[in-house]
Amino acid sequence: MTTIPNTFIRRLALTVGILLSINGIWGLLLPPAFFFFDANLLQAMLALVGGAVGVRASRRRRSARGYCMVSGITMLSIGGLGIAPGFGPLMFLVMEVNPVHAVALVFLGGAALLASVVIPVLPAVIRLRTYDTGSYGVVVGPSRSSSMSSRLGHASPL
Repeated sequence: MTTIPNTFIRRLALTVGILLSINGIWGLLLPPAFFFFDANLLQAMLALVGGAVGVRASRRRRSARGYCMVSGITMLSIGGLGIAPGFGPLMFLVMEVNPVHAVALVFLGGAALLASVVIPVLPAVIRLRTYDTGSYGVVVGPSRSSSMSSRLGHASPL
């Protein structure tokens, strides 16, 4: 089985966070951001806060995965409403999401959501544990644990 490196989801969260931060700062200072993304105060502030959270979440794999999932759903929702007939003008009035911006949000949100769903959290190992009473139990834990014993027949004290 091919495994995706641990750093991929963290780099994706960092990239999305940096892009959103740049979009937010640029939207506050010199709209339109990236020369074709219109921005108002609400959108710039949301992008700035979302970008800062993404940069912070990129430090840990689980946080980065959760950030990619939440930001992917959010970007897909905003971009989808910006593309949907009847909602496009409303989204432009509220957040100034033009059609180019909406398509970019759909692709970026889709990539973030796909990465958060496809990449597993951590592989797990199922072990049989014996108790002092003579009964047995099943323990599910991480695949790399410092408490695992290398002796045959010896259960791990998880």
